[in-house]
Amino acid sequence: MAGWKPIADKSLQNILHFGDELCQVAGITIYSVKQLPEIYTNSTPGIPIELVIKPNFNAQIYTLKKESENGKDLGIVLHKKKNKISSIIKGSPAYLASIPDSLPSYFIFPNQQIVKILNKLKKEQSQQ
Repeated sequence: MAGWKPIADKSLQNILHFGDELCQVAGITIYSVKQLPEIYTNSTPGIPIELVIKPNFNAQIYTLKKESENGKDLGIVLHKKKNKISSIIKGSPAYLASIPDSLPSYFIFPNQQIVKILNKLKKEQSQQ
């Protein structure tokens, strides 16, 4: 799960967490986010839609350091300029921080790799 704001959506704050895996919607196994519009369109108004969500307790925080003032690239190649990591450039700050470009799917597809989702970038000011 990604793309929602816990502060704005307080009702979901203790239910959904970044990195959770959406497994089923209305009894249909989800293989791709592309399935969701059709499932929603075919649903009956006023009838709740059941979601099966598996929590991901394996979220990771990585710290990258800018190597020089000239360095603009973290070495993270995004898929279609979205938040899905397509690849990590060898020798880059992301590579040196051991950021993977995919992860095992811990729940519904245990032997399959899933794309790594970039949820948040945080710029920290250096202490002087």
